[in-house]
Amino acid sequence: MEKVYFSIVLLANLFLIYITNSRSILLAILIMLIAWMILSRMKKVSSNLLYLILFINFVFLFIYTKLKETELGNSLNELSLEYTNKNLFSGRSEIWEQLFVKITEQPFFGYGMGIRASDIITIPLTAHNQYLQILIEVGFIGFAIFLFFLYTIWKLLLKNRESSLAKLSAAFFIAILAYESVELTLFQNNYSIAILQWLIITIGINFNEDIKNE
Repeated sequence: MEKVYFSIVLLANLFLIYITNSRSILLAILIMLIAWMILSRMKKVSSNLLYLILFINFVFLFIYTKLKETELGNSLNELSLEYTNKNLFSGRSEIWEQLFVKITEQPFFGYGMGIRASDIITIPLTAHNQYLQILIEVGFIGFAIFLFFLYTIWKLLLKNRESSLAKLSAAFFIAILAYESVELTLFQNNYSIAILQWLIITIGINFNEDIKNE
């Protein structure tokens, strides 16, 4: 019954994200499958998945803002239009470039909890990036605490890699961290999705504790 419950929650979360009509969800699902395979078959590599996905997220953030108006960026945009009928550059680069400037103005403590990107930049949209959102709210000091929080969750999820559900929860956690590079669903926007995301993550941790106690 616990496996059935977990599966229902996971599918419900994927469905809610899918109906947002975001291309990034397809990439997140692919990342989840890859992470699950690594966790299942490559134990030595699996412990480093958190660091790898965070590194990729930060590299993507800076590269994406530099690609627009470049020859490589134009080529990638043409491929995106051909296969997805959507532009690769959806306006996020402009948001992120303005946020980079604002972050340097309040680097340590940010602008305060609950601040939105539209409150400090000229574009009336959200940050569309969970990591930048945390930086504008609580600065680099709060961001360091957030990274430690992610590290703690990851260690708890890895306590029992033999559990298929804990493994799936860990893979979902990695996929969500990738998804948060272009969306806000963990702490802001789409709270119905956020509740299910955290539920899936905590279920994986709870399974670890239950098996340990047994």
